[in-house]
Amino acid sequence: MKLKFEKTIKGEATGFAEKILAGLYIYAKGPQEKKEIKEWHNNMVRAQQIQPFMNSVADRFRRFPPKYHSLRSQKSPIKVGDEIEFLLMKTKSTAVEFCPARRVIAIQYVKLSKPVEAGGAYSVALSNDKEYWLPLNNNFVLEELARNDGFASMEALLDYFLPLDSKQNELSLKLVHWTQFRYPINPLERAASVGAEQ
Repeated sequence: MKLKFEKTIKGEATGFAEKILAGLYIYAKGPQEKKEIKEWHNNMVRAQQIQPFMNSVADRFRRFPPKYHSLRSQKSPIKVGDEIEFLLMKTKSTAVEFCPARRVIAIQYVKLSKPVEAGGAYSVALSNDKEYWLPLNNNFVLEELARNDGFASMEALLDYFLPLDSKQNELSLKLVHWTQFRYPINPLERAASVGAEQ
């Protein structure tokens, strides 16, 4: 399954390729996998397709916070187990593979809804099965979701997927994961993840 990532949105560099490589590096299983990801990164830098990471980890996280997943259309045929080929769109018709292929490990679901009244807030909900939906009304979690999808803010993510001037009022998306990173949905998962962090 080819997943295409834009190099720019509205004339601004997305850094999606760099952010995906950073996320893969963080979740790499051992030194050999880290080495492979570094080689892909260095080859892409030499080919002038992506920006180099600086030497400091702090700089890398400031410029290219890791992208752990990708929001895709609910109609996309992508499913758990599919192999992902990561493509960076150089132009509308040309793309380059920028990192090693990975399998889809999990799919969660996101529902975006426009404000009901003028000046109101968007609503965002998350699900594992499209039956139980967890409303996300915590700004920290919303910003984390946007950042982990490669956007600078939730406002930028919403403007890209469901702008106020679009005719659509609601949008359901697949949240495609290629690392072990997940959002806990039900209270038991949240309690378990908090317990694991302590």
